[in-house]
Amino acid sequence: MKEAHAANAAKRQFISYIFHEIRVPLNAISLAMGLIDVEDEHGKKEILEITRTQLESISTILDDSLSLQKMEEGKFEIAPKPFDLEKELSIVSWSQKKLCDQKGIQYSCVIESDLPKYIVADKYRLRQVLLNLVSNAMKFTDRGGRIELRAVGIRPNVIRISVRDSGIGISPENLRNLFQPYSQVGAGRNQKGHGTGLGLSISKKIIQMHNGTMGVESELRKGSCFWLELPLSSENPVELQSPSTEDSVSFLHTGMTSPEKRGRTPKILIVDDSSPNRMLLEKIIHKLGYDCRTACDGSEVVEFFVNDRATAESFDAIIMDEEMDEMNGHVATKEIRRMGFDVPVIALTGYAFAEQRTLFEESGANFFLSKPVTVKILKETLEKALQ
Repeated sequence: MKEAHAANAAKRQFISYIFHEIRVPLNAISLAMGLIDVEDEHGKKEILEITRTQLESISTILDDSLSLQKMEEGKFEIAPKPFDLEKELSIVSWSQKKLCDQKGIQYSCVIESDLPKYIVADKYRLRQVLLNLVSNAMKFTDRGGRIELRAVGIRPNVIRISVRDSGIGISPENLRNLFQPYSQVGAGRNQKGHGTGLGLSISKKIIQMHNGTMGVESELRKGSCFWLELPLSSENPVELQSPSTEDSVSFLHTGMTSPEKRGRTPKILIVDDSSPNRMLLEKIIHKLGYDCRTACDGSEVVEFFVNDRATAESFDAIIMDEEMDEMNGHVATKEIRRMGFDVPVIALTGYAFAEQRTLFEESGANFFLSKPVTVKILKETLEKALQ
């Protein structure tokens, strides 16, 4: 009886956290939209930047919530593959340094020369952990402070990656529960930042799934150092390079047939059952200089490919949503491949877990994009598909 009561209390706490943390950025977006019609050009740019950051906040909250749910169900997976460690740390640093510059925080990245060039791990999950650590450091470091991302070899076949800040630090009583779900640091620290309190708990579980360890050293008003240690695989990954990719893009099949150079503007087929998404994608595709056509459902696309093969063959790429009413994206992609069409398919989905990637990979999709996707990522993926 007590266990059931505790479980229900935890569930209520979780829902309360999520509702609160989503409503905060939604309120900012709502206020911003009320001002956009009356602001000058400079004011509109500020409002759009506020809206962008608040949407990123909502995305992080939802990703953390889904990750925790998967972990509790035992369905959270990692996909270790060889990757260039220095390149991955550079990707993390590139985005975070820009944010630190905006806040007036000095950011540095130090990679010791004795580290191997390639390691075997899930680089997307590792990136998730590092972005969480640097983001936390920024929340609690004032203008003029410092943040350092450092990677070193500490023992044979073990690497240590740390994020050190000169922020306000953490008291001993708060350190004890720091990696527990929903843990929020008190003593003034939580007054400066927001979050569900899930990020560190999820990060530690991700590192443990890599057979690694994670910890923190901190002193109140003197700063903190979060660190993780990863064992190196016994495999030699030097010759096994995974495809180059950015942000939320995963290249599933890199050996697809390139579209023929027909001396015309590339034509993109957009398949999405959301009218706002379809409209925005169409505008973006035209802005990028491509022609396009839209469809509302996978079944509509399959029927079209069956009845008008000549027009179907004129498409140079397909942007395919996953969750649609009559026929979902991976089923439609499978049908397109069964009919013999090799047009590159860019899978676009609100899901971000390994099973969804696997479904699309098995159906014959070439690229996988998890929502929310930026114009930059969409542009780069289309360029790759049209090569």
